[in-house]
Amino acid sequence: MAMIDIDDFKHCNDTFDHVFCDQLLQENFPDDLIIRSESDHFLVLTQRTDDAARIEKVQQGISRYLPHNYIFLRAGVYLHHKDRGTSDLRACIDMAHAACDTLRQQTVNSIRVFDDELFQSTQKETFVLSKFNEAISRGDFIPYFQPIVGGASGKTCGFEVLARWNDPERGIISPGNFMPVLEKSHDAYRLDFYMLEKGCQLLADMNEDRRENLFFSFNLSRTDFDVCDVPARLSRIVSKYEIPHNALRIEITESAIIESPKIQNAIRAMQKEGYQI
Repeated sequence: MAMIDIDDFKHCNDTFDHVFCDQLLQENFPDDLIIRSESDHFLVLTQRTDDAARIEKVQQGISRYLPHNYIFLRAGVYLHHKDRGTSDLRACIDMAHAACDTLRQQTVNSIRVFDDELFQSTQKETFVLSKFNEAISRGDFIPYFQPIVGGASGKTCGFEVLARWNDPERGIISPGNFMPVLEKSHDAYRLDFYMLEKGCQLLADMNEDRRENLFFSFNLSRTDFDVCDVPARLSRIVSKYEIPHNALRIEITESAIIESPKIQNAIRAMQKEGYQI
């Protein structure tokens, strides 16, 4: 099963007829099942073993007719064996699609076969997405408060709030295993603001003498700004626990700030409210 994604496919359609790529595929995969699954995606079900060479011929065919426009073709391939793997058609398509998705944003590799490494990755993603709602409602995400110590004084002047997932069956799961998945699904904001609330609770439970001049830092994902009004949500939680705005240090990936005017505007709004970024 091959999932074929053609970059800038609209340009092909504008230059030729939409049947153009269909014909190229039919020429190179005669007698095989070919389905247009989306506007720029094709599925090919074939018993041929030279599928990689035939996919490259489709690429060459497009390039021959559009010599001044480089249109990149990427393909994810799932190889089904009768003695292993799934016979479910939907699962085969999903695995070919997953292999194809790993080639996004690159123009070096054009074909990726679904292998054991990719299988483990998709299993991890499935686990995170299927268990996240239950885990956050049950309180399985635990805040770890990492002390920040002043170099001159040697005293704790603050702490960083770090998320750890304590799964009943798998034990402690590090953020590297679940944050990329949550960012991809745009669910990271739920965990980020959950950690913010835990940090605010910790400060609010301290007596005033102990928490004086104490701050805490926490991370915001770039996808948070796509999903919600970050400054407004931040202020609601901080006001709820009566935490001074200068007691927060908000950490955001530098590349996200540079690339997104929307994030830049949100940062300016938070700085006006007295938060440190």
